[in-house]
Parts: sequence; C-alpha cells; structure tokens
Amino acid sequence: MPNDDWRKYKAELHDPEAPEYPHLEVFSADNDAMAIEQAYELCNATSGMTVLEVHELNEEYDSIRELDLGNKGQPLRRYMDVDLIEFLGQIAEKTIIHYPNDFKIDTDTLWKAAISDNPADKKFMWHCCSFGTHLLDEQEVFTKDTGAFSSWVNYRPNDKDLFGYVVEVMGYRNDTVVGNVYDIGDYAKHAFHVNKTALPLDSVSLIYSDAWGINAGKTITASKREHDNDRNQLFSESGNVIGIKYHPDEKSQTMSALLQVENERRLNLQIGNTEEHLQKLDVKLAELRGLPEPKETVVTTVPSTSLINGDVQCFDIVIATGDSNYPYLVGEVNAVDKLGTPEHNSGNSTDDVFVDFQSENYPEQRKREIEAHFSQLHGTPKRYDEDLALNLFNERVAPHHLIKIKESDLPFLLESQDNCEIFCDNVLSSYNQKVVPSKPAQVKTTKTENPPPKVKPKKRNRGGDR
Repeated sequence: MPNDDWRKYKAELHDPEAPEYPHLEVFSADNDAMAIEQAYELCNATSGMTVLEVHELNEEYDSIRELDLGNKGQPLRRYMDVDLIEFLGQIAEKTIIHYPNDFKIDTDTLWKAAISDNPADKKFMWHCCSFGTHLLDEQEVFTKDTGAFSSWVNYRPNDKDLFGYVVEVMGYRNDTVVGNVYDIGDYAKHAFHVNKTALPLDSVSLIYSDAWGINAGKTITASKREHDNDRNQLFSESGNVIGIKYHPDEKSQTMSALLQVENERRLNLQIGNTEEHLQKLDVKLAELRGLPEPKETVVTTVPSTSLINGDVQCFDIVIATGDSNYPYLVGEVNAVDKLGTPEHNSGNSTDDVFVDFQSENYPEQRKREIEAHFSQLHGTPKRYDEDLALNLFNERVAPHHLIKIKESDLPFLLESQDNCEIFCDNVLSSYNQKVVPSKPAQVKTTKTENPPPKVKPKKRNRGGDR
C-alpha cells in the first residue's frame, strides 16, 4: 500500500503495436530506484513493451525531472580499436537474410572515411537487420528532415532483429579499416531518443559542379523553406548539384554540444569483447528466428551480377542511369541471365538484367516526365497509365546502366527526375573515384526457409536496352 509521502512517477513505454506514440503509466513509488524497477515490471507484465523514459511528477502531474535509467536491462559495451570490416561484416553475415550485398556499399564508405583528413567524415550510425544495412552520417541522423534521420527513426524500428551501433573510424592498418564501435542497446528506444533529441533543419548548402548553370562552381545555401519550395530551380535550372550539406537550427542547442553529450555517454560504457558479442548475437537471433545456432552457412545459387555500385540479384531495387533507354526509372530486378549460361541467348556480350520498371507510386509530375521521354523516343504521344505502365514490366538492361538502391532512397527518387539525376550523379562521381581495398570483405549468404514476399519473375521481353 503506497504511503502518503510516496512520490508520483510516469513511465513512457514503447508499444510495438502502436509505435507512433508512447504508452503512459502513472504510479507511485518511495524512491527513484523503486520507480525504475516498477516501470520494468510493467513491461514484463505487458509482452513486447520496452521502457523509454521514467519521469517524476509534481502535484499537477507535470514532469519535473527525467530519471537516469543507466544500462538497466541493456548490458551495453564499447569495442575499441577493432577491425571494422571484419567485426561489422560478421554482424551483417549473421543478421542479413534478404540483401547480403548491402555491406559491400558500407565497406566502400568506411574506406573513404579512413583515408579522409576531415574528422567530420569519420562518425557514423550503422544499423543492420534481416533486410540489409544503412551506414549514416551521425550529424545528419541528429538533424530532422534529412534522409539519414528518416532512415534511423522510421526504417523498421520495431523489428526485433534490427541492431544499431555508433561507428567511429580511426584510420586503416594492414589492408583494413580500424576504429571503435558502440552498442546502442534497444533499437526502438534509441530511435525514440533520436526523434526527441534531434535538432530541426535550418538550411541546406548545395555544391555545384563547374559544368553549367548560373551557380556553376559555387556553393549556395538555401533556407529549409526555400529548399522545399524551389527544388526544381535549385536542382535543375541553376546547375549540376554534386554535393549537399545540411545545417541544423542551433538556436536552442548546438550540434557539437548535442554530440558531445552522446559521446560522453558512450565513453562511460564498459569495454567489451567482440567474440563474446558475436556469440550473444547468435543466441539472440536463434531465439528470435527459431534457428539452430550457429546458423549453417551455405552457398547460394541465386544468379547475381555486378552493377556500378555493387552486386545485384532477383528482387533487388535499381535505378537506370540517364544514358540508358529508361533514364532514371526505378524498378525491381526480375531475373539475371548470366553470360555463358543456357538462359543467356540474346547474343549480348554482358549479363542480361531484366527489370520491372512498372510502378504505381510515381506522382503525377513524374509520370508526365516519363511520358515526355517515351513520346520523344517513339515519335508518338504516349500516356503512362494507358501505354507505358504495362509495357515496362520486364525490360532487358545492361549492368553498366544500373545502380543499386536501398528502400530508404525510394521516396526521394520517385518524387522527380531532378532527384534521380542528383542521386545518379553522386553515385557515378563517387564510384569513379572509389578507393578499392586490397582485401575487400566477403559477406556470405545464409539459407532461409522464408524468402521475402516478392512477386514472381514475369515472362521476359526480348527487346530492351543494351
């Protein structure tokens, strides 16, 4: 029975069935330790919930302070001076089921950070789940309305097999990248923390190439409002954008102060052992997926081919480059006919990649752009919904005309051709100057009894773009 002098507390709990808003519980406790214990008991009584925050309340039930939960329930560790490609690669190998080649893209990014002289290029947030990985700039994660923020907060945050880490690149040694890795613990809780802590976006700097336009060779800074309202003028009419820098609104708090607090919390973690962490990861995944531990590694027989920025196979998402017959169209790979196999009967000198460019998600403006291209190509007016959509479902494209993309890139790419041009130019520029490690990490694929729910490959159209 609570005493009259007990204090009031509020627990904010994450409910995976209603992730948009925290579940609130108000209760009384004699002290902070008892309140924290009671909050975790509430989670144990309600399957699937996790503790986000605990606050002490005043008589009007307003929060007067937030309690420090410490590492209760989360044995967090930091791993110092480790082989990043080896350690993160093993986490990816154990965790990813459907898109194992994602980590090859991350490996390239780690190498670029390792040889960079700019300290701002070396801090990342990395998450990994059964559907792949994202390696994101730390400052952009903590800036709202950026792609990195959206990927960290909104990309499958309630998946139980989504694991997150902070990655700090220190340099390279013995043909590999070395640095520090910090465990973030419960992912949903950390996503909630980022969403609450991140600074609003104030402005965006656009870096233009010397090629053409009134802004050629310049760096222009636009307010968030101008950036949102005048995207066509900024990205298409003023020149070729080759780089973007996001600036947070620092009126209430500076980004450096925010990241310093985050860093101080991580440095208080105990130093862990990478082998022990990987063993615990095996156990965790076995519990979640009902798999034998360790998982059996098998050789995959799914055909794949090498694109501009990595390997691709059936069901991967790609975008066609501007010099193809399907400029800047986004689609899903239906099939890959390897050169030299019985299926490859086109006479082409490269692998044949068959892509479904049909999409119901294009906005009307993008459909009009697609109509204009194909009308000019065929010399007769074409309507997307009447003539094009059903005829773009299985087009043959050469690998050198395709770029692999991630699910988080889709909203930006589907919006307009300008966005697609920016994305493709950045990828092409990056991979033309890419530093290739002498011993790239090899990520094995693992057998699964439940492949992703994708459409079956359709009958191939033997026309197409070479």
